[in-house]
Amino acid sequence: MRSVSAQTANWEFPGGISAAELARHRTADALMSWGFDQFRADAILAVSELVTNAILHGGSCLRLSLHCDGSRLWIGVGDGGDGVPAIREWNRDGTGGLGLRLIEAIAEQWYVEATDSGKTVWCALVSGSADELSGHHLVA
Repeated sequence: MRSVSAQTANWEFPGGISAAELARHRTADALMSWGFDQFRADAILAVSELVTNAILHGGSCLRLSLHCDGSRLWIGVGDGGDGVPAIREWNRDGTGGLGLRLIEAIAEQWYVEATDSGKTVWCALVSGSADELSGHHLVA
């Protein structure tokens, strides 16, 4: 059995349309360089959803944090907004409303942490969680 040491990375991005793409690339590169590629698909989806929510609802600068110990990957996206994210009813005629439903479906857990500069939304992914998604239903 391979000995795994925990890895952590933190980045700041200006709020804006390019932040989600940059965050996805940084996440994929970090996981690959750490040897934790098994998290890549779920992590890219989670980062994309959380960063997009932060851009839409949280304001200017974003913070992305990753912490992985090999069996669990914690993803945190912080912003300066004071609103508390919550799962919304999906409006089939509108846009939005599925982001946190996706997070809830793929993550072992998620929560919101109040910070001095706003909030951070955290989620934990466990290895193999994409394979278990088939049992979840995203639509209410």
